[in-house]
Amino acid sequence: MDATKPPTPLGHLTAENLHSLVTRFYLGESAKNLVKEFGIACTAAKLHSIMPPALISDRFCPACGVQMQIAAVNRTSSRYGYLPIVVRCSGCEHYEHASCGCAFCVRVRQQLAENEENRRRDLIREFLGGDGEIESAPRTVESLSLREAVAFIAMVRACGYINETTLGSIDFSGTPLSPTYGYSQELIDLLRNARLIQASLQSSTHAFTFSESEITNCYFERLSWDLLVTDAKELVRELENVALSGNWPASWHEESEALWSELAFAESIQFFALCSQQRGWRPNLGDATNAMLENLLRDHSVAQCYRIVWTGAQHTADYKARKNISNPHAANVFIGACQRWADRARVENWEVKPLRRNFELPRTVVSYVLHDVFFKIGERGFSERIRTINPAQPNIPELMVLE
Repeated sequence: MDATKPPTPLGHLTAENLHSLVTRFYLGESAKNLVKEFGIACTAAKLHSIMPPALISDRFCPACGVQMQIAAVNRTSSRYGYLPIVVRCSGCEHYEHASCGCAFCVRVRQQLAENEENRRRDLIREFLGGDGEIESAPRTVESLSLREAVAFIAMVRACGYINETTLGSIDFSGTPLSPTYGYSQELIDLLRNARLIQASLQSSTHAFTFSESEITNCYFERLSWDLLVTDAKELVRELENVALSGNWPASWHEESEALWSELAFAESIQFFALCSQQRGWRPNLGDATNAMLENLLRDHSVAQCYRIVWTGAQHTADYKARKNISNPHAANVFIGACQRWADRARVENWEVKPLRRNFELPRTVVSYVLHDVFFKIGERGFSERIRTINPAQPNIPELMVLE
């Protein structure tokens, strides 16, 4: 390395002396002795701050072609890694670091980002299939089931429109689409199978995990969705008008209780999982839990189911503390505790007082659409048990409340 022409207070040194000073300084000689020997007008502690940058004879700037140089640094800090040695261009603003903001580095980063985006878009196109063309078709209210109608309106409200033919991701509105991940996926699969939506090739790359040559994972909740309906906004308006007027297609009445039960089950299992997690054991979300909750919802509202599950969780936590059982054991005891309490309530004709919604589990978009738009009962869909739809008033469900 060759030293450049130094500023004062090193101006009195010849090129040979300056080269010797720089070399000996970075080889570790005493700064105090060097200051005295070369007659430098500064303290030993400040010597590093007046050292000239050193040109690197075999390294040139990729932006302008001028020689690169190493700026003077505190030799102790650089030796032990406290300060990095920065290689800079002697003719422009470029320096060798990922954060360099010179025009050349900005262009390089932009090109690399564009190339990576194109690579990922190619992988997304291969993963999702298709060429980006949206094959839309006209749909009518009568062509949809009640379940499809509710899911479609909920999907539009949860995702929001990016444009006339594309919806955003299901977390766009900030309100969950449904109580559970599994139920949300079930509703989306329903709409995909009905050819109402499809995953959009314009989905964010954050919806996927990439390797060098393929997509290794896809997060459906981050996907955007193409609408396969000729005029989706008009269909949504027609569905809402029919729902609010009560002039339902005949087949919708038969689906009402089953659809209420689906949502009630999802809300109940969500609360069951929360009660388990709050008490320190992993929720057992298998067939036994599903059968127990379905049994509870035969003749209880979701709010009453909340009460039974909460009581079962309290009894299980107390039993765990007294018997010192393991968390997996407690998860199994919890299921039986809920079922036994519900059975005893039925036999002894107990009044099962409903609980309010847990503030950690807010209402979902599906709940608002089903209970407010279609059933027009609001939170009664949570606190009361729906049985059938009254044919005389098609949009007003008959409710069964245990006394």
